[in-house]
Amino acid sequence: LVFALVAWRALGMWQLHIFEFYGLSRALFMFFVASVLVLTIASDARFELIYDIVLLPSIVIVFIWRIVIGASVVDMLLGALVGFLFFGLQYFFSGGRWIGFGDVKLSLLLGVVFGWYAMLFIIPLAYLLGTVMSLIWLAKKKKKMSSTLPLGVFLGLASLFVLIYGIRPMERLLHL
Repeated sequence: LVFALVAWRALGMWQLHIFEFYGLSRALFMFFVASVLVLTIASDARFELIYDIVLLPSIVIVFIWRIVIGASVVDMLLGALVGFLFFGLQYFFSGGRWIGFGDVKLSLLLGVVFGWYAMLFIIPLAYLLGTVMSLIWLAKKKKKMSSTLPLGVFLGLASLFVLIYGIRPMERLLHL
């Protein structure tokens, strides 16, 4: 379902064709990012681990890819900085009790993929999703107040939403 939605977004919504360079590169980029996010969501949900072997090469690949297609280096670096500072400070001040360092590295990747402005929507959406799911699990007695939640799952889901639908629906909701 995720890859069908990504294909619809990458090619269908923009009236692009797979045989055009821009359409092909955009589709491949979106499939790559979706693959990394799906793998990260699955590993964090099941094992509460976000693997460096997935994230670190992905950060480099995405950075180079976006430079090649003409994306703003400043936007990518600011996006990485927003994610790193937001999650890095939480990690630092909690000594790793609130979030894991995998979440910090994931936010670096997301900042490079989406840029600083989209990170301002991804972060609150991830926390909103986590809060809603926590309340549901608490109500169904599947989790306790002392249970941990894999933040990477919610960061990944929020990022998939932005990858597929963009930030426009959230801007409309907030009247921006």
